[in-house]
Amino acid sequence: MASDARMGEIYVALCAVQAPQPGALAPSVRLLVAPRVERPDAAPAALSRDEIERTMPELRGWRWLLAGDAWHGLRLDPAWFALAGDATGSLGLDAAAAADARDVAELGLAAWQRGEAVDAALAAPRYVRDKVALDAGEQRRLREPDSDWTRTWLVVAIPPVPEATYEESLLVDLYNNTIELVMLTADGTIRHVTWIDKRGAVDVSEPASQLYAGDTAPAIELNGLLGPGTHRLALRSFHQGEPFYSFCHATLSPVPEAADPRARRLVFMNEVEADRSRLTFTVNLPG
Repeated sequence: MASDARMGEIYVALCAVQAPQPGALAPSVRLLVAPRVERPDAAPAALSRDEIERTMPELRGWRWLLAGDAWHGLRLDPAWFALAGDATGSLGLDAAAAADARDVAELGLAAWQRGEAVDAALAAPRYVRDKVALDAGEQRRLREPDSDWTRTWLVVAIPPVPEATYEESLLVDLYNNTIELVMLTADGTIRHVTWIDKRGAVDVSEPASQLYAGDTAPAIELNGLLGPGTHRLALRSFHQGEPFYSFCHATLSPVPEAADPRARRLVFMNEVEADRSRLTFTVNLPG
């Protein structure tokens, strides 16, 4: 199994699946390689079909199937297809070989009947990408002012579209968004500061100048824009005038160059932002 995990990574796992026994509710599924995170553009790390069959000789002669959206949605290194005995990457894929809610329910019910249940109060997701929790903590820390910079610059960017088989018209519509910088006051008021597009900070964002996937806006000096003080800010995304899921990345830097080693690089994360249309952060600007 290989599924798109975003962030330039894939989730992978290897299972042995046998047809349901008489009276069973679901197929027998044995986990051979626990779910892990890998890079799609590199060969599988420490995952070899020969090694698997050497350590588990009972699997020799079994048919290997490819499941998950990564096989046809991403450009995988050919070594991934070689795991299934197809080094050319031309193996036919069954579009139906993907999990749905019914499959999860059947496997869950079978596990429950085997006594593999926990109290509902103790149920919790199992994160394959352990670094996400750490990244969320890091992102929360980076969103708070902890620098003594005399000047602060903001650079807004939209990351490139991952390689996938999306139609161009879909991408054009998906990224047809305007970006607004606002100030969040203690009483909950949202105050407009500026629009941001390919020209930087502007009074009106023109459609031809909107940031698209792969674009970076010119650096904006926040001191002159906001004045001294501690400011709680947010980048808000709008699609056809309505709040829309944020694709923004932002860099705060003491110089206009976003690549400065002191820069704070902020990315949108569901675990951090309560409002999916915002990327929030705080700056402390000296007088």
